[in-house]
Amino acid sequence: MRFLFPQALLVAVGLVAVPGAAHSHKEIYNFKPEAGGLLGGNYDLLPSLTNLSSMVLGGSFWASSYLQGTNGHQYLIVAHAVKLEGITMRYGAMDITAGGPYRQSAQTVSNYTLTVSPSGASNVSAAGSFFTVSDLADPLSGMRYSAAVPDMRFDITFGYSPVLLYGGFGQFVGAAGALVNEWASPAGRTTGYLVVNGTRVDVDPDRSMTWFDRQWGGAYARWHWYEILLDVDGGRTRVPLGVWNGLDPATGKWRAFATTREEPGVQVVSAVPNITVVPGRSYLSPYTNVTYDLDYVITFEDPSTVLKVSCVVEDQEIHSTPELKAAYEGLIDVSGTYKGKRVTGFGLIEITQFD
Repeated sequence: MRFLFPQALLVAVGLVAVPGAAHSHKEIYNFKPEAGGLLGGNYDLLPSLTNLSSMVLGGSFWASSYLQGTNGHQYLIVAHAVKLEGITMRYGAMDITAGGPYRQSAQTVSNYTLTVSPSGASNVSAAGSFFTVSDLADPLSGMRYSAAVPDMRFDITFGYSPVLLYGGFGQFVGAAGALVNEWASPAGRTTGYLVVNGTRVDVDPDRSMTWFDRQWGGAYARWHWYEILLDVDGGRTRVPLGVWNGLDPATGKWRAFATTREEPGVQVVSAVPNITVVPGRSYLSPYTNVTYDLDYVITFEDPSTVLKVSCVVEDQEIHSTPELKAAYEGLIDVSGTYKGKRVTGFGLIEITQFD
C-alpha cells in the first residue's frame, strides 16, 4: 500500500513544508513515562486472546528507549532479540541532541546462553550482550538489556505501562492466514546508563521511557511498522498507537491497520486505507544498496485523523546478518490531525526487507 500524493495537495493541508524548506526536528522531546503497570486500566476485564506472561524466548523481544541523559542530551536506543535458527541480537543507538550519527550492530550467533526460570521468564546472553526479564521470579516485572555499538555501550532497565493490544485482543492475522500474537508497553519508566566515547551518562528516569513490543507466532513477509506517541490538547494527553502495513505473499497485497490505546483499558482498531510516500526525501544505503523513503502520510478510516511521519536522520539502518536482512529502525517526528485536532508527536518507523 504505497502511493504518491501531489506535492501541492500536501502543502495545502499543512503536512509538508514548501519546496526548498529544510527538514527540522524538535530540540527537546517530552519523554514522559507512564505509571500504572502493564495490567492497568482493568486489564482483567478485557477479552485478550494473548498471554502477556509468555516471556520464554521465542519470536521477538523489541525495545526502543527514549532517554534523557544527565548531560543534557537525549538518546534513542533500539534493542532487538529474536530467536530463529540461532539468536539474533540487533542494536541501534543515536545521540538525538547531536543529530547522530546512528550507531548499529547486528549479529546472529549459535553459541548463546538461555536460562528459563520456573515462572516462565527468560534470560538470553550472547556475544557480550544480554536481554532479560529484570526479575526472573516475575515475568511482568520489566526488562533489562545491555550491549555495545561503536563508541557507545549501555545498560538499560525498564518497567511497564498499561498495555496496548494489537488488533484489540493481542492477536491479528498476518501472512498466509497465520495468527500473530503481539502486545506493547508504550512508555515504561526507564533507568540505567550509557557510556559515550568513554564518558558515563546516567539516565534520568523521570524523563525517560521505553516502548517494549513482544511478538510471536506469524508475521508478514515484508512490512512497514510505525510506533507513534501523540501529544493531544497541547501535550496534556499522550496517546500511543501502532500501525502495521504488511505484505501478504499469498495475495500479493499490502494490508494496513492501526491500534490506538486511547486510554488505559480502551483499545481502538482502525483500518488505514492509505499510507502514502511524500516525494523528495529518501536514503540510499551504501551498505545494502536499499533505498528508503523518509516521509509518509498515514490516512485513517476516519478522515479527521491524518498523520505525517518524517525520519529525523537519514541513515538509521541496522545492517543485515546471515539470518535477517537489513531493517530501517528510525526516529520519526509526527504531525497532523487526530480526530480533527492538531497534534504533534514522535516515535519510530521500522522498514524491513525481509522476504
